[in-house]
Parts: sequence; C-alpha cells; structure tokens
Amino acid sequence: MPLYEYRCDACSAVAQVLTRTLSEEPHPACKRCGGTGMTRLISRVARVRTAQEAWDASGTPGAPGGDYYRDPRNIGRKVEEDFQRYGVDVPREVREKIDAARDGNAPKELDL
Repeated sequence: MPLYEYRCDACSAVAQVLTRTLSEEPHPACKRCGGTGMTRLISRVARVRTAQEAWDASGTPGAPGGDYYRDPRNIGRKVEEDFQRYGVDVPREVREKIDAARDGNAPKELDL
C-alpha cells in the first residue's frame, strides 16, 4: 500500500495519503483548511537491509563498526543462541571455550 505526501497549495500543510493499490489515483484534501489543491511531494525512502547485511556490516544488528567478532568476549554468542533456539544444551567442552573466550582467551580452534 503506497503512502504519498502532499502539500496544500493554500495553507502549506503537509498530509499523508494511504492508497490501497499503485493503480488507485489518490484525491487528497487538506485536513487543515479543506482545500483540494494539493501538490505531491517527493517522499523520503528507507533502504531495508536484510539481516545478513546487518550482520556483515557490524557483526551485530544495529551496532556501528565491524569489529564485533574481533573481540574474543563475543565469540560464542551466536553458537549459544543456536543451541538455545533448537533446545539443545551447550556441550561442556564448547561452554568452556566460550567462557575462556569471554575472559579474553580466544580459542585457537573449536573441536566438538
């Protein structure tokens, strides 16, 4: 459903008009003065990022920078979330390596 913005030619008030389809021709009227002379504005657009793009850009959604996985304290967060999501307990060996990484000791490898 497209959302358009219009400016009233009489009083300069801005109004948003929601249409049901792209083919529907909107006929906006000003809510402030009731005028029907409305000029369509160029609306702002938002670029929607996929979850993968957000992770690739920063290592964690919404966080600035890309150093998330360079900090050993963050190693294991995704692994823990996956184990939890599937209802599986984190194996002892994996838990020990995750805890060591959080203490600042990055594991050389993670053997399961």
